[in-house]
Amino acid sequence: MAKHHAAAVELHMQAAQHMRHAVKLFDQDRSAASHDAQLALSLALRALSHGNEAARLFVKLAASGAS
Repeated sequence: MAKHHAAAVELHMQAAQHMRHAVKLFDQDRSAASHDAQLALSLALRALSHGNEAARLFVKLAASGAS
């Protein structure tokens, strides 16, 4: 569970970094900005997936501990 949470945090940080870079590039090179924005969204989706898996494992662990 902690591994998925840590992966989600790292991926969110990378996504934010790419989105900030895309904003900086927007006026200079819209194609590069588009690429960074797409990469940021992809990383954010992966982060959500890891976050969801961490939550699923937490609920499973909590349910098994309650029995």
